[in-house]
Amino acid sequence: MIEVNSPVFWDKQYKNGNDRWNLNNAVPVFVQLLEEEKFITPSKLLILGSGKGYEAIFAAKKGYEVSAIDFSSEAINFSKNLAKDNNVKINFLQEDFFDLASLHPGEFDYIFEYVSICAVQPEKRKELLENIHAALKPGGRFISLLFPLNERRGGPPFSINLPEFYTMAKSIFKPSYFSRVIPSIKPRKNNEVLLIFTKGSNGKKS
Repeated sequence: MIEVNSPVFWDKQYKNGNDRWNLNNAVPVFVQLLEEEKFITPSKLLILGSGKGYEAIFAAKKGYEVSAIDFSSEAINFSKNLAKDNNVKINFLQEDFFDLASLHPGEFDYIFEYVSICAVQPEKRKELLENIHAALKPGGRFISLLFPLNERRGGPPFSINLPEFYTMAKSIFKPSYFSRVIPSIKPRKNNEVLLIFTKGSNGKKS
């Protein structure tokens, strides 16, 4: 059995057309965040679990210095071709999320994730958050469009218990923003929430 923490698992999903988490466009919440420039402004941004690259390309067009990380070579190769077609420069990283702390310490102003936390096993979420924290600059922000919040069994995507996740994240970051009033796509309405956390200015955990 191929495990979800193997790139082979994710390559297989893309090859078989099972990447239904991809919207084939930048997710509306991300678009709104960048257009409003309320919580995020052009600087050094990492897209976590970048998939086919639509968020990365949108951000690059908005003037961000974008890095995009994904476990899957299939996703990265698709993204590279899409970026070339859109004439944008993006630093694509085919790497493991759990290597962020060792490979990219204190590198990014912002890290954005959507359908990445739900892709890892629940028992590994705190380790992932610690890696995200380590990869941010002091004062940097972690932006999560958290999904799915239902009580589905199995995974991926693995369901997320919001109070439990929030408590876990709050032990590492400073909470900055929370909203359910977001432009979700219809099938995911009321099943996701926007969370923004900030790394302490001294670089330490909360």
